Amino acid sequence: MSNVFTQVLLAGQDGRIIAEVSPRIGPVSWRLNNVGKTTLTFSKRDPKLTAANLQLANRVLIQFDNGLPAWGGIIDLPSAWARDDYTATVYSGEQLLALRQTAISRVFTDATVGTIFENLVAESSDITQSGVDVGSVWIGEELFTRDYHYANVLAVIQNELIGGLSTADFYIEPSEVGGFIKFTANLYERRGSLKTGLMLIEGHNVSELRRTEQGPVVNSWDFAGADISGDSSSGWGDGRLTSNAIDLTSALAYGLRQGSSVQSSIKDQTSLNNVAATELSRTKEAWNGIEMKGVDRAPALFAGYDVGDRIPLEAYSYGFDGFEATVRVEGREFFPDTGQLGLLVSEDL
Repeated sequence: MSNVFTQVLLAGQDGRIIAEVSPRIGPVSWRLNNVGKTTLTFSKRDPKLTAANLQLANRVLIQFDNGLPAWGGIIDLPSAWARDDYTATVYSGEQLLALRQTAISRVFTDATVGTIFENLVAESSDITQSGVDVGSVWIGEELFTRDYHYANVLAVIQNELIGGLSTADFYIEPSEVGGFIKFTANLYERRGSLKTGLMLIEGHNVSELRRTEQGPVVNSWDFAGADISGDSSSGWGDGRLTSNAIDLTSALAYGLRQGSSVQSSIKDQTSLNNVAATELSRTKEAWNGIEMKGVDRAPALFAGYDVGDRIPLEAYSYGFDGFEATVRVEGREFFPDTGQLGLLVSEDL
């Protein structure tokens, strides 16, 4: 059994802390550029099991004493009543942006990825406060023109800003400040750093490994954007934006593997070129995904690394000649009942 101390704070939608509680905490997950989750289970005999404390959209902050960062989020569905207890589902702070959308026509002209990110986060509070403040933002250099119509803010960030126009990372950071639970949106050129002083070692501080080589491999992409000729009858004529991205090294090794995609919402050449290049970088080689359980033991104590960091891994039982590489932490899942940490990592190509 784990002897990790946790503190669980509840707050209303305004972030003001209203209770400290002691529920049974389910697995707590962090995901790179995505929404994590956990569950809180309360005995029906717990006097703090009240409708006010567990109101949908209330805020939650979980703090650990084993070096893991604080985890914060928002209570949302589903919830479940059982004979003896009640379980609430909590999603990490990124979920706050999934609840907001842009205006009917939000146009950015010659704007960087960071500028678009800052504005989308700030504007998510235009009607009522989203609870997310703008934090540290990597601005970027290239300029893009984008037009959004009732677009989900989280989807824009995930699929366009960091999924197509750049390879940046974002994170909603929770904290407790002056009796309030706060959420801050940060954008990084690349989240995390190379942890050369740490190492994950099979049989020592990691176990239950499962390694998969994944694809598909595509080494030549043809992307088509909008027709900018102004002639609605031109179809696929000279007015259609196109971009080709090819990796000759991959094509020589695996043969030519082509793919195509139509992105009719992209109306400038730079954006289309970026999307094609980003997709090629993801698909030109097979990639190794590894799931494993981590132990809080040197030379890779939990406090020493976070999501986004890169860490050397030695796993000699996995692969034709074993596996020794630097991997990037894509996700972590902490199990409070056992003290173990589930890790999802990928080879850092």
